[in-house]
Amino acid sequence: TIPMRIGSSVSGLSNGNGAPMNWRATVRGWLSNSGDGLVKRVSNVSDSTSLLHPINTGNNGGSVSSLVGGVPSGSSASLGSSMLSPPASLLGSGVFTQLPGVGNSGVLPLSGASWLSATVDRVVVDAQERSKRFGGLRALLVGGVCGLVLLILLVRRLRRIRRPRWHDEDDLQVFDVIVVGAGPAGASCAYYLAREGREVLLLERQRFPHDKVCGDVITPIAQTHLREMGVLDDIVTDKEGKWASSGGFVSPTGRSFIGKLTTGEKLLSCQRIILDEKIARAAEAAGATLYDGADVVAVELDPATKRWIVTLSTCDLEGNNYQFFARVLVAADGAESLIARNLGIVTEPPTSYCCRSFAKAGTHSFPKNAAHVVFYPRLLLPGYFTVFHELEDFLNLCCYFVPCTSNDKWGQLLRPRRDGTPQDWRRQQEKLQRVYEKYLRKDPYIRQALGKDVVITPCKFAPLRVGGVDKSYGDQIVVVGDAAGQVDPMTGGGIHYGLEAGKLAAVTIDEGLENRSIGEKQMKKYHTAWKRKFGFEFWLAWKILFLLHMFPFLLDASAAVIKRKGESFIGSWATAMMGGRSKIWFFFPTCLGPILLEILVQWWKALWGQRSRKPTLA
Repeated sequence: TIPMRIGSSVSGLSNGNGAPMNWRATVRGWLSNSGDGLVKRVSNVSDSTSLLHPINTGNNGGSVSSLVGGVPSGSSASLGSSMLSPPASLLGSGVFTQLPGVGNSGVLPLSGASWLSATVDRVVVDAQERSKRFGGLRALLVGGVCGLVLLILLVRRLRRIRRPRWHDEDDLQVFDVIVVGAGPAGASCAYYLAREGREVLLLERQRFPHDKVCGDVITPIAQTHLREMGVLDDIVTDKEGKWASSGGFVSPTGRSFIGKLTTGEKLLSCQRIILDEKIARAAEAAGATLYDGADVVAVELDPATKRWIVTLSTCDLEGNNYQFFARVLVAADGAESLIARNLGIVTEPPTSYCCRSFAKAGTHSFPKNAAHVVFYPRLLLPGYFTVFHELEDFLNLCCYFVPCTSNDKWGQLLRPRRDGTPQDWRRQQEKLQRVYEKYLRKDPYIRQALGKDVVITPCKFAPLRVGGVDKSYGDQIVVVGDAAGQVDPMTGGGIHYGLEAGKLAAVTIDEGLENRSIGEKQMKKYHTAWKRKFGFEFWLAWKILFLLHMFPFLLDASAAVIKRKGESFIGSWATAMMGGRSKIWFFFPTCLGPILLEILVQWWKALWGQRSRKPTLA
């Protein structure tokens, strides 16, 4: 007999010393040692016990396929005391023969040994084939995934390779696209086009770094684009921006509230003198050619060659103005939009203005927990005044003059003059400056917020084109950013809309260059795309401004509701104002219902003399 130890599985067979053994070789070797004609007599085995039958080991409820019937898992037995017996159904079948006189005892002749050997071989071969089959499928799946990843990386790499240029009969260098204006909209358009391998020339009138009149607020949507371009990481790493997670609101009668934005979204304050250059440098790093200090004096589409001829004010050594040629032109030259107006695409001059100054650090008493507060004084409605905390405790004081109609006080003051001289524009700015200084001097709420010893820098003005234009495309040309009026009328914010429009324009132009179809029909796709994305928001913002202009008490009721409901409500309010959700939220029952109820409560208190107006910022 050969002592064997049966484990909890077939692979657990071991010899008497506890060392693991090859069970297949052991069984076949034992059968081969039986000799020709030799009969191995076994006894004390029931007919129901069969080879390779699963038995319950009684150990943890598990079962194994054992080569030795009736031997529990983990026990030690010898082949002399326990038996190997063929299945009862095979006795008398010719494969197993029961010898006479044996009784209930079974015999294992050579034919049975051959059957057992073949069965063991078949089990092993089946296990090996199953392992190979599933192993092959596993390898095929892993290989397929790796191949797909490599294919995606290869395609992305190939798309960054310079595309084949159109054939030019002359030797002039012709750019695929010339972008005039390196603000956020123009620079982002140049970035996305250069990333796709297009020949892009980015022209900026002023030398970097240069300042821009703006509220300097970067919304979460704008942060997404800046992160994609690698600009956001640079701003954070270089500590050139300040995060803000709180906001405030002051109504015309002084009702106020300051709280955290519980939606998790954060605003970022970064001065435009830093932001604009970083975006332009990102476009340059992506492959665009950047020329700052390039003042464009004329653009013309040559009908013969179908090329744009862009002429600069600077001259070469021979006294000739520098000229560049391109197949597509992007007009991103600011709110005045001289290119689009001269070409007849945009017909109206800008109608709004932005005024900005700074409160020096250490001279103001603005609350530390108020990162961004919006004031809605009656003097400025439907415009507003905002205060944003900058780095090193500086305050950005930004005032927006937005006429709601041409007949209101701001519409008459800011009425555009189509053929106005520089003196006319200067006189108009002087009027706005007097209004701005009067507000800072007389408004009780802003005086309390800033303190009596605040030192304010001289204000700067810039025109605003808000609410979008009716047409922002032409034959081989698109208009983006402030030039297309892609500025929210309610907030005056245009950075994230300009970044969005720049990407939409790049996608449209790249598609047209790929299909060699860059006419007006192709460029119209860009206009349709941005109108579909935020054109309705601009239209709705105008309607809300009209309501605020006609019914200022809506702002008083809103401030009371925000103060009562707390941070969760102001978070949702700020998200809608920043473009994170549609402004139609203001008309939802969850927002409009409490406001209307508050209006009724205030009217009731006014009838009984209980209304209070305390100029407090809390």
